[in-house]
Amino acid sequence: RNLGIFRQVRVTREPTVDPNVRNAVIEVEEDPAAAFVGASAGVGEVSGPTLTLELVQPNFAGEANRFRAAATFGTRNTAYRLGYFHRYLGDSQTSLDLNLFRTTDRFRVYRQRIYGSSAELGHPISERERLHGFLRFRAEHVRFYRFDRDTDESFDNYPVLAVRPMIVRDHRDNAHLPTRGNAISAGIETGMADGFLFKILHGYEWYTRPLEQSSLVYAYEHTVGIMPYDARRVGLSERFFVGGTGNLRGFRAREVGPRDSRNSDLAIGGSTRITQRHELRYPFADFLTGRVFTDAAILERGFLELGRPRVGSGAGAIMDFGAFVAEVDLATALVKRAEDKRQFFHLRLRSKF
Repeated sequence: RNLGIFRQVRVTREPTVDPNVRNAVIEVEEDPAAAFVGASAGVGEVSGPTLTLELVQPNFAGEANRFRAAATFGTRNTAYRLGYFHRYLGDSQTSLDLNLFRTTDRFRVYRQRIYGSSAELGHPISERERLHGFLRFRAEHVRFYRFDRDTDESFDNYPVLAVRPMIVRDHRDNAHLPTRGNAISAGIETGMADGFLFKILHGYEWYTRPLEQSSLVYAYEHTVGIMPYDARRVGLSERFFVGGTGNLRGFRAREVGPRDSRNSDLAIGGSTRITQRHELRYPFADFLTGRVFTDAAILERGFLELGRPRVGSGAGAIMDFGAFVAEVDLATALVKRAEDKRQFFHLRLRSKF
């Protein structure tokens, strides 16, 4: 089901001559619309109004390899991406994920343009435990264009060379909208990005149904990101940020946390980030799931600096349109600081491939 190439997947059990053994009969129906050329319009918190043109082939060469080409044009964001995912290299269980990209993002004080590429190898460590190891290599060039010269931030242009080993254990029942199970990840990323780059990364997700006879789902998530130095010792594009649909609803995307000493409109990110999310979800229809939530986050400039968390809470909905998923949330900031930029309405559109 998670391959994205089947319209339906049905699993039934059939008895055998051994009363302790049953056959699992799996019936699949291929989706003729799995490969598509499409255009979509939307509004993103960082990108503003956007138009995306996309070509997706999730069953390239008939072996569930995935090819994607996409171009996004927004009032504050432009992005071009080419991606190819090869599920099995030769006769091995090793996967290869290749990406080329160019992104331009416009923020309050500056514009950031990144040219880059990445290659990630994945290999199962334990099929029984659904434990996988990943090794990603990333090469980028980051260029800045300042709108306001009165900042303490230097805005130097710089290359990025980084490697990230990561271990992921995924016991979720569904990768797109889980209802049971958990997933845990841990890794580091190191290299150079206008200074020595070193990140410690961890994430955890847990899903359960608190009422067995109900479709109600409780979802818990947290993430941890730490760099062992002051955030300004590494390039602006590599620092941690919070705010927005991704991790802290009720606040504007990337507009929470430390500020430039000479320009309060410039969020400079941090080196210690901890986020947490509690969410109750209920499916009202196959394509519509409602939710209520509380998000919390800590973002500080120093190593292991733990200040007062920001907290946002609200309600929203997830709408599954097949190839794309739309998330709409209304949230209010419950615990905030004077310099934080708040936001009530959140919208995110994402592809399922």
